[in-house]
Amino acid sequence: MHNTLQNEGSSGAYAALVVEKLGLREQMADRIHVVSSGAAMTDAITSAPGRVLGLAQATNISDNAAKGVPVELADLFPDELQNVTTYEAAAALVRCYASEEARKLLAASGLD
Repeated sequence: MHNTLQNEGSSGAYAALVVEKLGLREQMADRIHVVSSGAAMTDAITSAPGRVLGLAQATNISDNAAKGVPVELADLFPDELQNVTTYEAAAALVRCYASEEARKLLAASGLD
């Protein structure tokens, strides 16, 4: 691998943190290139097969692979390095709005 990419978004910031936690920042500093987005990372990876490693969310990789983009998930970070996003609060809000009481309140205010 000649280059390692990370994007400017939250996943790129987290990738930089992982590189730091692993003590690899100095060793990789001259090989890490920041790109603007996940799409720019995908473009760079596919333009130089086997020569570029991208650090991205697994869902982005699987979505691109499903679309026929020639990308491959090498591996996941170990559990202790994972950054898990939970949607518990959002799920609770959806359940609240889907409740019979909420539907009655919405209907009473003119929303259906």
